[in-house]
Amino acid sequence: MSSCGHSELVEDLDSLLAKKWLGSPADSSSPAGIAAKLGHDLFITKGLKPNLLESIKMSLINDGTKEILKVLAAVIIAALLVFLGLSVAQGKANSTGSPSPHASSSASQAKP
Repeated sequence: MSSCGHSELVEDLDSLLAKKWLGSPADSSSPAGIAAKLGHDLFITKGLKPNLLESIKMSLINDGTKEILKVLAAVIIAALLVFLGLSVAQGKANSTGSPSPHASSSASQAKP
């Protein structure tokens, strides 16, 4: 590169490839510090495929709230159905006016 007249590129490439321009994760104003606040380390290469723990963590972050809300809604709906089912069944038993089995057996024993 220096033979082509671009000697300053060597210094710039050295700085870029050494990742000096990213700064330190401890410095909150540097790109590395901003990425560290977001939970990423720019100086560790993890590859294209996350490991099992990273996959579980990301799915919980992305879908955890939705899944919790789905389970909570299902529990509330189930509780309402049970409550309404019991109150409807009790209402039907009271509204038919039929005597209870115990009352009819005691009445039949009193007749003779």
